[in-house]
Amino acid sequence: AVNLMPPRTIEVRAFAATLEPSRILANLELTHAMARFCYNQPVNIFLSSATWRSFLGFVKQEKYSNLIRRIREISPPC
Repeated sequence: AVNLMPPRTIEVRAFAATLEPSRILANLELTHAMARFCYNQPVNIFLSSATWRSFLGFVKQEKYSNLIRRIREISPPC
């Protein structure tokens, strides 16, 4: 879920609770990477089947190490 209230605030509720530090960091990195990746993209990029590959390339380029490790754990290869 995404909550946009109060104004100038974005709350993301997309992750299961965890006490595992590496998962917490991966979740934060995913949220940060999504915001940065989407910021300057035209809307039509999200209609493309290549978007996931583009996002993975961005994640690797920006060196989101915890996120890369987590993606590899759940859907190899990355």
